[in-house]
Amino acid sequence: FSGMFFKEKLIDIKSRILQFSLTNSLKNKVYISRKYAVRRKIINENELIGVLKKHGFKIYYLENLSWKKQINIFANAGTL
Repeated sequence: FSGMFFKEKLIDIKSRILQFSLTNSLKNKVYISRKYAVRRKIINENELIGVLKKHGFKIYYLENLSWKKQINIFANAGTL
């Protein structure tokens, strides 16, 4: 391996990164609530949730969801 990159490969990599970025930006905006957490609670979480909802975030309480549903949420999250 010479350490040199071929222009075509670099263009392909750039294209894949841009495609991932565009696809990812279309995914869900997700906020994982700490409401039922034992530690590290968010003091003003109710106010925070109000603001996040105005910006299109979906609010989830993982304690109430199956592992399968949790995996699906994370897999489809563009912003977490």
